[in-house]
Amino acid sequence: MKTMHLSACLVMVIVAAVAPLLMGCGGSCSSAGTGIAVQDAAGTWDGTWDNNTFSSTGPASFAITVDTGAQTASITVTLGGSAFGTVAPPPTTLTGPYTGSGFVLNQAGTPYGDLEVSWTPQGTITGNLTNLPAAGISRVDFNGTANAGSIALNYTVRFTDSSTATGTLNLSRI
Repeated sequence: MKTMHLSACLVMVIVAAVAPLLMGCGGSCSSAGTGIAVQDAAGTWDGTWDNNTFSSTGPASFAITVDTGAQTASITVTLGGSAFGTVAPPPTTLTGPYTGSGFVLNQAGTPYGDLEVSWTPQGTITGNLTNLPAAGISRVDFNGTANAGSIALNYTVRFTDSSTATGTLNLSRI
């Protein structure tokens, strides 16, 4: 059996942690439906991760803090459910810079593998994980959108045997 619970968790932790960091519109976002500046994303977001292929799910939440002087944001992610097939992982914090052009994060060697994420000022999120520590998974790709009240992401886990699994992450600001 494939380690889908692990891969779903890896995707959800990274996507949930990074998505708010990416909202660097620099005050130029004019529509609530197209994205928000990272300083406007500070606060708490709650929702769920859902694995469509293996019918697993769990709660997801994160707390965002922003240092506007340094133009950095920190996201503490907490996942529930059987994301790793056992107990939920501990809270994970990622920190990165933002500019008026958006946010790009390329971070190698995270506990979840190598991460690449970009967020446009229009609210489009794209990214991937490679070199994952989970056996049998070659990469994870994700994409979606964010606005002032929600983040909606889709992900695809690509296994080394060329099969795939898909899922979603949906968060709302509380």
